[in-house]
Amino acid sequence: MMLKELKKRIRPIVTSSLAFALIGYFLYHVTQGDRGLIAMLRLLKHLEGAQQNLIELEKEKSMWTNRIQLLKPKTLNKDMLDEQARRQLGLSESDEIVIMDQPTFDEIRP
Repeated sequence: MMLKELKKRIRPIVTSSLAFALIGYFLYHVTQGDRGLIAMLRLLKHLEGAQQNLIELEKEKSMWTNRIQLLKPKTLNKDMLDEQARRQLGLSESDEIVIMDQPTFDEIRP
């Protein structure tokens, strides 16, 4: 008799405890899991940084594409050719003043 009464009183407590544990488990993984909200925020921040990097790289690509276009035979820009030749050969006109500075990484690259 007492065992029946004990089972009758414990069953709702155990059921509620299991339900709360299950809800807690899912809530934890929704926020903290590999695909949870915090991971999503981290990925969005990483994506924003990658998009900014892409914009900077596209600008640099555009600059290099323009410089290369100026050196092609059909659209040869004489000023660009003169600049490159002087830089490579270290030449200058007799009436020019040459100011030497430390070359940047872009100037060293071929």
